[in-house]
Amino acid sequence: MQIRGTVLAIVAALALVAGCTRTSPSPGQSSIAPGNSPAAAQLAYPGTAEAYAEAAVAAWVAGDTARLDDLRDPGNTIFATLSAGNYDKHFTLYRCTGAAGSSRCVFYNKVGDVLELRLSNALLGKAHAVTDGQFQAITFPIDDLRAYAQEALDAWVNHNDARLELLATPEAVNKLKAIPDAHRGDTWTFKEGQGAAGSSYLTWTNPAGDALIFRFLNAAVAAEADRQHRIVDVIFQPHG
Repeated sequence: MQIRGTVLAIVAALALVAGCTRTSPSPGQSSIAPGNSPAAAQLAYPGTAEAYAEAAVAAWVAGDTARLDDLRDPGNTIFATLSAGNYDKHFTLYRCTGAAGSSRCVFYNKVGDVLELRLSNALLGKAHAVTDGQFQAITFPIDDLRAYAQEALDAWVNHNDARLELLATPEAVNKLKAIPDAHRGDTWTFKEGQGAAGSSYLTWTNPAGDALIFRFLNAAVAAEADRQHRIVDVIFQPHG
């Protein structure tokens, strides 16, 4: 019995030593818990232009400068420009297009401001792919009806509904949207401006001879709110 007891004691001691050996990490080995592997801890860089651009804008909106600095080129100051102004931050990606090794991603916010980011396609999936950018805030030209109508025309062509809806009345917006979508891709050239019966009419034409006419009321712009919705009607006249 004494021999058996001694053997059992030795076996128990060996098991204890083995258990301690299993729970001790070897030199240089991480003791990261499951779900927190080094790969998961590394910063992810999106592999598509759309996801990468959206990640950069999300980082700017959240004030996450560390994440933003990882995504943008150090020489790219577009986000500093945005931060310097009191702009609406609800940006939505419209589309990304690519050419000559780069991608151009366009965002619109809720008031029709336009943010364009340029990304290096070679750096997608890596750091600092956002290499350049431009920002264009909506404007309401007071004394230049041609510039005002051109801004609305450009907004319609580029599906910038938020901008269009601030420049024109709902009735005028609906008439623009009723024009066949194929005409958004036409080259529209300013033809003339005319006035009659308290209104001004500014006309653009496409190569086919179709006319697009914007009508304004000849009313004084007295207050800030009067600058909006100045286009009260849109007339589309197909050629012939």
